Amino acid sequence: MQHPFQILEPEYKQRLASLKVTRAKESLQRATQLLRRPEVIRNFEPVQQALGIPMVWMICSFERESGMDFSTSPAQGDPWNKVSTHVPAGAGPFKSFTESAIWSYKHDGLEKNSVPWSWPYMCWAWEKFNGFGPRNHKRVSGYNFSGTDQYDPPKGEGGKYVKDRKWSGSTVDSQLGCVPLAINLISLEPRLAVPGYPRAIIPAPIDIIPIPVGVGGGPRDTAWIQHALNTLVIAGTPLVEDGSYGRRTRTAVRAFQTVHGLETDGLAGPKTIEALENAVRIATRTHLQ
Repeated sequence: MQHPFQILEPEYKQRLASLKVTRAKESLQRATQLLRRPEVIRNFEPVQQALGIPMVWMICSFERESGMDFSTSPAQGDPWNKVSTHVPAGAGPFKSFTESAIWSYKHDGLEKNSVPWSWPYMCWAWEKFNGFGPRNHKRVSGYNFSGTDQYDPPKGEGGKYVKDRKWSGSTVDSQLGCVPLAINLISLEPRLAVPGYPRAIIPAPIDIIPIPVGVGGGPRDTAWIQHALNTLVIAGTPLVEDGSYGRRTRTAVRAFQTVHGLETDGLAGPKTIEALENAVRIATRTHLQ
């Protein structure tokens, strides 16, 4: 199986090479505000040193998830100084935000990057973190590209999940995407730089690549994978069967892979799908007896 990042990498490169930031003032203002808070670098720099995940990737993701609220854990938004009650439940308490962040990103397997970190790989990791659901609707990820002409109308088409299972093609994400925020953060603080930002303009039309095998593409789509994991009670709290291969689905896949002696990469490739099919078949037969 070709790694899903390798399939999507050309699209990320094209978008990065040709995009224009549409919310330039907002992006610069927010980046400036974040860098004026010394705790932003202070909290994430030790995580980068421990796990090798770029600070700028974590800053942009945590801004999307929590608005940079350092009283909460990146794992699920619960207070890090208490035992978590939301999935992943039972984590903590931790001594500091940084300790909770190291645990959280290791729990998500982000330190096990498949290739060296670069701009295209950051786009892959952000989209994987949030979910590939927009590709089911032939739309660009707002998590990545909101605030650029790749997503914002009139050139972009917008679209987002407004709640579980509910896709709205006419709704435009009001939050800044990770890409325009990262561009401005790096322009203001060069030590946040990550290799591989393509500079040449690529005029060719950019097609949205369908979801690859491994993250919900292929003969067994994400909704089937989520239903199978729910049937096997792998995730604890049932997964929302929304067809978006995101963070919780990936975590449940990793848990299944651990139990069945498979590579714990969180990707539902052919071997994992075969093992899921067999496990569901056995569970269903046992239930009927």
